[in-house]
Amino acid sequence: MNTPFKLPGHPDLNLSLSTGFFSWTTILKDGVPLERVDGIVNIPLADGSSLELKIKMGFDLFTPKVEFRRRNIEVFPRLHWLWMIWAYLPLFLIFVGGAIGGFFGGLATGSTIMALRSGLPRPIKILIGILVPPVGVLAYWIIATLVVKWRQ
Repeated sequence: MNTPFKLPGHPDLNLSLSTGFFSWTTILKDGVPLERVDGIVNIPLADGSSLELKIKMGFDLFTPKVEFRRRNIEVFPRLHWLWMIWAYLPLFLIFVGGAIGGFFGGLATGSTIMALRSGLPRPIKILIGILVPPVGVLAYWIIATLVVKWRQ
């Protein structure tokens, strides 16, 4: 998912942040990925100089921020607190189901947040946001039940 953003003082730059479920977060200039070294991306300018950006990941691993001149640029709008709680509920499967629970909980959480931040129509985002966490829990329950039955 590519999300365009602007840097203060540099409105002419065509920058976007590319995020994916199983890929690193990268910054693109004119659609071309820029090299990232230790979380720092140098953006070349027409005059030969460059700008330094940092990609920061916080607690919410699915919502990276860009730091430019010690100021955070929020590329993605914040989700309502209720959606965040609902999206992160499946992560409790880590404590209940170990590695299998963590896998399904993380998959459900990541899918929910990515769907809510996508460019899909609002009704579809809401439908996916409501359905994915319980489906993740149900998938864990089915797999865990099959594993227990298989071990007997």
